[in-house]
Amino acid sequence: MTEMAILLKQSLKGLEIRNESLFKATAHDASTLFSSLDQEHKAMFSEAIFRRKSLTWNDIKSSDRHGLGTEKIPKTSINAPIPRFKTEDIENFLVFRYHGKDPMVGYRQKDIFFVLWFDHNFTLYDH
Repeated sequence: MTEMAILLKQSLKGLEIRNESLFKATAHDASTLFSSLDQEHKAMFSEAIFRRKSLTWNDIKSSDRHGLGTEKIPKTSINAPIPRFKTEDIENFLVFRYHGKDPMVGYRQKDIFFVLWFDHNFTLYDH
C-alpha cells in the first residue's frame, strides 16, 4: 500500500491528538487516485485542502456539509469495492466537497482524514 500525504500543518514535530486537521490520500496506488483527476480537479482539491488547513475537527463539524464541513455516508451506501486495509471496523465514511459539490470520500483515523475516492462523476453513492 502506498500513501500520498498532504499535510495541512507545516510541522509534525511533537504532534499529539489535539483536534488538528490533517489530510492524506491513500489507496493501493495513491498516485493512481490523484492522477485520475484532471488539472482542474487537482487544482480544486489543492484549494480545498488549503482552505481547511487551519480548521480543527470541531470547526469542520460545525461547518456546512456542502461548504467546508463534512457529512457521513453509511458504508453500505458505497457502490465500489471497499479497501480492507484500515476500514473493516468503519461503519460510516466521511464526505468533503472539494470542487463545488464534487465529493472526496474517505475515513478519519484519530486526527487524519484518509481520502479513498474522488466522486466527481457522482457514482460512488446515491446523492
